[in-house]
Amino acid sequence: RIYRFFDRPVGPHPVAMFEVNLFTPAQFGAFIPWLAINRGPLSVLIHPNTTNPGEELRNHSQRAIWMGERIPLDYSVLKNLE
Repeated sequence: RIYRFFDRPVGPHPVAMFEVNLFTPAQFGAFIPWLAINRGPLSVLIHPNTTNPGEELRNHSQRAIWMGERIPLDYSVLKNLE
């Protein structure tokens, strides 16, 4: 699933962004290598979307993987969700 492009900061993300959701290990295994080759100069944040309340901060920090330049996130937005 590919969501619409956000041309402004959304949540903890300080720059424009879009979101892609992957639902199976096979989708992840196919998409991530493709992304590594084709992302160009873009920075990419890869993180899980767990459904347990209060895990958004950990998903965006401890469980996150970056491709390209790491962009500082605004974690204060997520701390309010805990």
